[in-house]
Amino acid sequence: MCSVIVDIGDDGADSSPPEQEEIVRRVDALFDYADRIEARVKATKERTEQLRQSIVE
Repeated sequence: MCSVIVDIGDDGADSSPPEQEEIVRRVDALFDYADRIEARVKATKERTEQLRQSIVE
């Protein structure tokens, strides 16, 4: 997950602009997408290894 430092005003309220929130939302979505791709690559490698082993046997 991505963390972003935001300016906290004297009253303790979060003063991050909507643009920063949108950037964080998009970055989080991209990290989620990368995680899904990583899982697919791992599954494909495992399947490839299984197929390779079945050919060798």
